[in-house]
Amino acid sequence: GNEEVATHCEGPCGPEEAAFGIGRHLFDRGCDFDFIDCGSLEAATTRDGLLEVADAAYRVLVFPAMHAVRMPMIEKARDFVRAGGLVIAFGCLPVASDGQGRNDRRLMAMIDEIFGSTDSSGDGCRSHPGGGTGRFIRKDYAKVFDAIDSSVVRDVTTCVPLQVLRRRLGERDVY
Repeated sequence: GNEEVATHCEGPCGPEEAAFGIGRHLFDRGCDFDFIDCGSLEAATTRDGLLEVADAAYRVLVFPAMHAVRMPMIEKARDFVRAGGLVIAFGCLPVASDGQGRNDRRLMAMIDEIFGSTDSSGDGCRSHPGGGTGRFIRKDYAKVFDAIDSSVVRDVTTCVPLQVLRRRLGERDVY
């Protein structure tokens, strides 16, 4: 049924489908998020469990079904998990980079460091000394929400569909 389509990404799911599916699932559960581009991620800084991008700070980074990544993106994910952040790969773990394509040993070493494995056959989780966590979730958007919900104290929680956006205006939080 439609609920299964809305909560699972079975088979060969592309990054766009996974990103919008996860986004819809999170947003309907009161979980605010932003899509960020590669350049913004590459320019981000990491510290104290935060990924700081321009004027925003995030505690979670999600890679939606990305078979290939740019090396600066995965390096930033590694730095973020080392600094205490939560990094989630959904659908698949990257297997190719812009540097070496497939069989990039440097990429595989970073994937293994972040997620504890380079195997996309089942879910995985790796805790890091700096307090960060790398999670691989093969399918089911609900598991992405659960990973975020159990790791991040959210300002708004709900048991009914509720869409929430939070923005800072000076010293004020606006919902």
